[in-house]
Amino acid sequence: MNDLDRRRFEDVSREEREELCRGVNWETVLAKLGFSFRQNTKGKLIRSCVFHKEKTPSLRFWPGSGYCCHGCRKRGADPAAFVHEVLGLREWSEAKVFFLGASPVLGMQLKLPYV
Repeated sequence: MNDLDRRRFEDVSREEREELCRGVNWETVLAKLGFSFRQNTKGKLIRSCVFHKEKTPSLRFWPGSGYCCHGCRKRGADPAAFVHEVLGLREWSEAKVFFLGASPVLGMQLKLPYV
């Protein structure tokens, strides 16, 4: 696979996403996106959901796993799925650029109403 992989994000296998995210933790991903968070006593990271407006933080991130919002029910299996959803990535190469060190993602701007 080269860095100019133009497959749609949805066409990439879960195994490829897991390989890209191997060794990546949620703290790093959230920090790179500029999101604040806190850790609860059970080890989950918590923040206000970026997908809907809320007063009480309901977006949870499980170490080594996925994320879920208990308000809007948005969920995903891994950091790549979260980055795809938040940044609106269309191509697999854009996710690879994000995780392999280039920032910001291909010059994209974050336009999130509920951050």
